[in-house]
Amino acid sequence: PKAGEYFFMGSGGKLVPFTGASNQYFNYGPYNSINRPDTRYEGGFFAHYKVDPMLEVYSSLMFTDDRSSWQAAPTAAFLGAGLDSGAVDVSCSNPLLTGTDFKSFFCNSPTDTAQVFIGRRNVEQGGRITEYKHATYRIVLGLKGNITDDLQYDISGQHSRTDYAQAYLNDWSKQRVQNALLVDSSGKCEIYASDKACVPLDIFHGFGAITPAMQTYVGNHLQEAGYTEENVLSASIGGAT
Repeated sequence: PKAGEYFFMGSGGKLVPFTGASNQYFNYGPYNSINRPDTRYEGGFFAHYKVDPMLEVYSSLMFTDDRSSWQAAPTAAFLGAGLDSGAVDVSCSNPLLTGTDFKSFFCNSPTDTAQVFIGRRNVEQGGRITEYKHATYRIVLGLKGNITDDLQYDISGQHSRTDYAQAYLNDWSKQRVQNALLVDSSGKCEIYASDKACVPLDIFHGFGAITPAMQTYVGNHLQEAGYTEENVLSASIGGAT
C-alpha cells in the first residue's frame, strides 16, 4: 500500500480498501446511555427533649446515599492515539499475522517492525461503564437551657462526612496494547521477561478474535475515592440586658 492509504479489516484477516461505505463505520449510538439511571436514598430526623427549664437535649441527623451509572461506546485502540507518534508498532514475527493480509501488506521480512495507524473498537467486551457513588451525613447533638431567668446557654457538637467513589470499567491501556502487539516468533510478547502477564493481542482476524485473556491484559479499570470530614464544637452564653 501507499502511505496514507486506509484499509478495513474484514473477516479472516482480509484487508479491503476503506471506501467510507456504511458497513465500514462503527455505529456507537446504540451503546451510549441517553438517560442515566440514578438511585437515591435520603432520610433524617429532628428531636428534642426538655428535661426542665435548665436542660433541653436536642439532636438531628440528615443522610443521603446516591448512586448512578452510565454507559459509553466500547473503548478502542483509537486511530492516531498510538505511542509511536500516533502509530503503533507491530512485530512482523508475530505468529498471529500468519495468513493475514496485514503481513503481506506491511512486512517485507520477519525482522521488520511495521509502524501503522490502527483503529479497533473493543466490541467483544461491550461498552465502557462509569459508576458514581456518593454518600453524606450530618449529625448534631446539643444541650441548651436557662442558667437564670435572663441568661441562657447552648452547647453542641456536629460531625459530618461526605464519601465519593468513581469506577471506570472496560477501558484499554495504550501501553499494554503496544506491548501486546510486539510479539516474537515463539508467540510471546517481546517484554515477556519483565512482564509475564503480557498476552499477545489479536486485532488481525476481525471481530471476535480478542479472547478474555487478551482483554484481561490490555484492560484498564480505574477507581478513585475520597472523603471530606468536618467536626464542629460550639458553645455560647447569652441573655437580655
